Amino acid sequence: MKMQNGGLLALLAAALLLCGCAGAQKAPAAAPVPTAAPTAEPTTAPTAEPTAVPTAAPAPTEAPTPTPEPTSEPTPAPTETPEPGPTATPVAPGTYVWNGPEGKWTVQLRADGLFTLTDPSGAPHTGEGWTTEPDGTVLCGPTDIYYESFAFDGGCSRWTVQGQSCAPAERP
Repeated sequence: MKMQNGGLLALLAAALLLCGCAGAQKAPAAAPVPTAAPTAEPTTAPTAEPTAVPTAAPAPTEAPTPTPEPTSEPTPAPTETPEPGPTATPVAPGTYVWNGPEGKWTVQLRADGLFTLTDPSGAPHTGEGWTTEPDGTVLCGPTDIYYESFAFDGGCSRWTVQGQSCAPAERP
């Protein structure tokens, strides 16, 4: 496609205006030359010789403790530490079974703190850390069983144990 001379000239003029090349300002003829300014006389040599021994650091001072403002209310008496409540007998390591609506779950609690939950399809779900809670339930936490109705907090589960059987407890 050919461009006519008038169109080419208009395009060139627009390009010059956009880049700022066609302005009315002219470049300076020569760069300004800095002129030297007179400076003060140099300082004299130090009057005292430097010492080779460093000066001692000042001793730290203790910050005073602020005095509390007096109030019209009496100071409360210290509260007594409550007596610890009853604790449940720890659940022993072992294998416990739950026959749920979808099939048989096996909960294996190991003495080293690890546990394995085996789902009805036979797939194992291993996790670290099981404890007997004060209410007697066993807290197993976390595994990859977060999709189950009894799972909470990223795959944790709580189990009630009775004899060799168990059942998932309510979520906390």
